[in-house]
Amino acid sequence: EWKDKKSICNKFAQNSSVTTLVWPKKHPNEIVFGLAEGKVKVGQLKSNKAATLYSTESLVVALAPGPDGNSILSGHLDGSIHKFTFETETSGPVKTAITTLDGCSPQALGWGAGIVAAGNDRIVRFWDGEGHFLNEYDYTSDASVREFTCASFNPSGESVVLG
Repeated sequence: EWKDKKSICNKFAQNSSVTTLVWPKKHPNEIVFGLAEGKVKVGQLKSNKAATLYSTESLVVALAPGPDGNSILSGHLDGSIHKFTFETETSGPVKTAITTLDGCSPQALGWGAGIVAAGNDRIVRFWDGEGHFLNEYDYTSDASVREFTCASFNPSGESVVLG
């Protein structure tokens, strides 16, 4: 029951609208969020401070946590998809450009056994975890299919649902 008093524990004031957020598994004290100005930031719950992971010139439309719990994907209005891996004991943080979708922003973005991205062009695309293209399914000739706006993998990462 929710009878106890509720309070806001953390606020991360921003000059730009938060457009999407994820909470990576191996980072229980950090929330990653994307901004309309194109920045991807991490909100550190213990210190109540936000830090920029990286900046782009395009609004962040989607974020997806990596199956390893230590990385995220970001999708942007210009169609670009970026991968960010947090610092580990053996390497520093790494940002990699995965791909750019022509004429489509990846509103539906997910990461399980592979990466999936889809949007208003009605094409569902798949890559492996390193960003190598695998396959695509084109629904442009199917009048019953509209744009894709969300994606979610099951816990094992083997199946994905798009809406």
